[in-house]
Amino acid sequence: LQNTLPVGSQGISDNRKLTPVKDALPSQKARFQSTNSPGVPTTVTSTSYVPLPNASGALRSSGSWCEINFTGAVRNQTSGNLTYTAIFIDGVQVSPDLRFAQQAQIDYSYVAETWQTYLSPGIHKIDLYWKVNAGTSDCYNFILTGKEL
Repeated sequence: LQNTLPVGSQGISDNRKLTPVKDALPSQKARFQSTNSPGVPTTVTSTSYVPLPNASGALRSSGSWCEINFTGAVRNQTSGNLTYTAIFIDGVQVSPDLRFAQQAQIDYSYVAETWQTYLSPGIHKIDLYWKVNAGTSDCYNFILTGKEL
């Protein structure tokens, strides 16, 4: 029997052809974020690259391009000295040296770095390394993020 109400027929079988919900949803992209404690500076005196503490993450790639972003406040405590940062993936430097010069001992430079690279399928460790040419540098309120594109 057919129903005459505005909602239509409520038969026992349903012969509609529907796509499963999981096929209709976009695939989930991998991402990570790391940060230090707000207002707590981290210091470096090394003239060769060392990892910036808490600035690392793991990214599971399906074999695609990824984007890595770093922002933070950096200061070398001696005027005229330089601070360098670079992005490393699986222990290999993939970005060029990014250099920051200090004009005065009390000034922080707000820095931002973005790098895109192709990652093979698998899990990759992404780190931000830093160094100085002389003196001591500190960094605070930083965020390192990575995501598949």
